[in-house]
Amino acid sequence: MNDSSAANSDAGSAEVLAAMDAVLRETVCCEKEEQLATAYLDFLRKLTGSRLAVMAEWNEAGRFDLLGISHIEEMSSEIRAATTCSLMESLQARELWKRAVDEGGPVMLDRSGLPSVPPAVTGAEPGYGQVLGVALRQDGQPFGILAVAGRPDGYRTADRERLQLLSLGVAQGLTGFRAQRRLREAYDELQGKLEEQTEELLSIEKSLDAEVAAHRQAEKALQESEELHGTFVEAVLT
Repeated sequence: MNDSSAANSDAGSAEVLAAMDAVLRETVCCEKEEQLATAYLDFLRKLTGSRLAVMAEWNEAGRFDLLGISHIEEMSSEIRAATTCSLMESLQARELWKRAVDEGGPVMLDRSGLPSVPPAVTGAEPGYGQVLGVALRQDGQPFGILAVAGRPDGYRTADRERLQLLSLGVAQGLTGFRAQRRLREAYDELQGKLEEQTEELLSIEKSLDAEVAAHRQAEKALQESEELHGTFVEAVLT
């Protein structure tokens, strides 16, 4: 790599990191995983000049679960629904997934490699027919896929490098979000148990207070009865 290429690469990486940092700040308030995925994908689609961006996770059944999908705004709801369905069918074929995992970096397929993706997504022009994907990894293990499609002039080496860098941030953000969610759920569960135990303790305390009050009342009644009995006996004897 010459000095000019290295400088461009460094500048591109700095741009991606700065943009990713901005997205991370924006997604701090996301309450649902779908919102987080959509925010990442909208950012990714615009940064790469793509018509579509998608994120999916590999499940235990050996199929992909859709985490999020981002389309260009001009797509109608009917095309969006058809796109989602056909794209998931293509992902289930696992060609993109297999290559992304095996090669360890971004891979590119044309429409022949993803036959279920319609021209409405990738377009009819040569560049539009390309789909660029990379495996999402946690602790070195692949767990999902991040893909973009439909760039008018096709994807270049710089786009692959950007996608690779972005995949690291997306995977980190997604796993971090899930970790925080588990912590919140654990906290809420603990808080619920503490509230239940507090209610039980308060109930026990009330029962004990009532029992003590009843015992004291009985003692008072017994004492009054004994005093009355003593007075009566004394009156009889005198």
